[in-house]
Amino acid sequence: MAEELQFVFDRALDGYHHLFDEARLREALSLGPPSRAWVDAGTAREAESLIESLRGLPGIEAQRARIAQASPAVQRVMIHLYFDFLYRYLERRRPTFH
Repeated sequence: MAEELQFVFDRALDGYHHLFDEARLREALSLGPPSRAWVDAGTAREAESLIESLRGLPGIEAQRARIAQASPAVQRVMIHLYFDFLYRYLERRRPTFH
């Protein structure tokens, strides 16, 4: 799982977000950060449950398929969580010296 996560983050830095459908990415990001206006407690619980289920899936394709089965609201939450993790990853990454 750690190798897959590294692959996902490395590819994300190149602009490839393998876990999500491109149209869903655009839609989620156009809404801005999650707010109570579109994330209720049930959606948050579903997203948490989805995260737990992703840990047990073998490979990115299986994870992508499972995310695609979630409701649009849960997918939006997952996309924002993903980018939050990606931004934190970038902040912790050592600067590249050439």
